[in-house]
Amino acid sequence: MHTVLNHPLVNHRVTLMRDQSTPPKIFRELVNEITTFLAYEALRDLRTVKIPVRTPVAETTCDHISDRIVIVPILRAGMGMLNAVLDVLPSATVGVLGMQRNEETAEPIPYYSKVPPMRGDALALVIDPMLATGGSACDAVAQLKKLGYRRIKFLNMIAAPEGVAKFEAAHPDVPIYTAALDERLNEHFYIVPGLGDAGDRIFGTEENSTLSKLMKVMEKKVMADGRIDFAESGELLRLARPLVGMGEDFAVFKRILQQVRADGKVDAAESKRISGILAALADKADAYAVCTCPKCGRPVSKRTIAGDAAKCPWCGERVGI
Repeated sequence: MHTVLNHPLVNHRVTLMRDQSTPPKIFRELVNEITTFLAYEALRDLRTVKIPVRTPVAETTCDHISDRIVIVPILRAGMGMLNAVLDVLPSATVGVLGMQRNEETAEPIPYYSKVPPMRGDALALVIDPMLATGGSACDAVAQLKKLGYRRIKFLNMIAAPEGVAKFEAAHPDVPIYTAALDERLNEHFYIVPGLGDAGDRIFGTEENSTLSKLMKVMEKKVMADGRIDFAESGELLRLARPLVGMGEDFAVFKRILQQVRADGKVDAAESKRISGILAALADKADAYAVCTCPKCGRPVSKRTIAGDAAKCPWCGERVGI
C-alpha cells in the first residue's frame, strides 16, 4: 500500500526541490519541511494512552504517545530527513543502515548496520528520499525484519512506479508514504523527472561526480574496516585518476599506491595512509578543509588530524592545525 501526499503545500515544495538551480541550503530546508508533512501523515495511527493533566482551569485526561519509535535513515541521503522526524518525535531512538548503489547494476550493497535491538512492539520508520529501483528500501526493511521488527513504515520524497511495485511485492505489509509518484526510471535507473541525486543535492557534492564516487568508495571500502585489498586499491586509483588539478600530488599518490600494494595486500597502516592521501586529494579538489605539510608542501586533510597533530600521509612529517 502506498500513499501519495497530493497537497498544494507539499506539491509546491516538491516543485522547488526539482529545480536544478535550488542551492543545497534551500534544498535541505525543503527536505525538512516535506519530511514533516510525511511524518504527520504516516503517524496518524500512533498508539496513545490517556493520562491525567491539570490545566489552569480544571483537571482532565489527554492523549499521550505510548509507542516506542525507532527512526532508521538509509545512508547517506536518508540523514537529510532525520532532523525533521526527530523534531516531531524527539524521544525516538535512531538506527542507521548503510547502502551503496552499484552504478552498473543499480543493486544495493549493504556496508553498515547499527540499529537498536527490537524491544516490545516498536515502530520502525525507514527514511530515504528516493525510491528508484526499490533495492535499497527492500533490503533495509528485510534487515529490520531479521532483527525482529514487525511494525515498519517507509517515508520517501520521490518514488518511481518500478520501485513502488518491487517494494510492495517484497513487503506488502509495509506502507509507503511519498510526496510524489513520478513517471518512470530511465536507462541509468534514475527517476524521471525526479530531482537528480538527492544525496548529492543535500550535501552539496553534485559539482564533482567523480569526487563523489571516490568519497563513497572511501567510506565503503576504506573507512568501514580500515583495510583495502589489492582489487580495491586499484579501484581507488581508477576513480582518483580523473580528478583535475592534482598534478604532481596525484603522481606521488600513484607511486605510493603501487609500493604498498606490491605484495598483493595492503595492511591496516598502509590503508590508513592511502585513506589520508585520498582525503587530502578530495579536499584539495573542493578547496575545503585542507592544510599544508611544512616539510613536503603537499595537502593534508584536516579531517585526518586528531587532536593537535597528525602524520602527513605523504612524507610522515607531524602536521598540526
